[in-house]
Amino acid sequence: MKKIVELQNLYAEVSEASTAAELKGVMFSYLQTQTITSLEKKIEFLNSRTTTDGNETDEQQLEDRIEELTALIADIEGAESLTELREIMSSEMKFGNRPMREGKGPMQHGDRENMPWRPDSLQNNSTEV
Repeated sequence: MKKIVELQNLYAEVSEASTAAELKGVMFSYLQTQTITSLEKKIEFLNSRTTTDGNETDEQQLEDRIEELTALIADIEGAESLTELREIMSSEMKFGNRPMREGKGPMQHGDRENMPWRPDSLQNNSTEV
């Protein structure tokens, strides 16, 4: 039921958009929120594993991954446009654990199947929101 309400709200927002820029803004907000929610769920899952595994090596790897995902969330929250969001996610998928930008958190390869969208599926438009 929650998902139906969410989609109805998105439909209403899309319907109310009267310009391409407004539509891009709606889509940017939706994708940003969905991506962050997906990453937060992954962090919750990893946190539950750190308390049940008991293996110190595995636990350290899980904690490192949680830190990387938390840094990725910060990068996504800082995105100001679809293009920037696309660049962050593209960097995450292509470059693994190398930082995308100076001063930003590390990006770790993986978990693509949990992302609600793929950067290559978004159109590359020259107008920014």
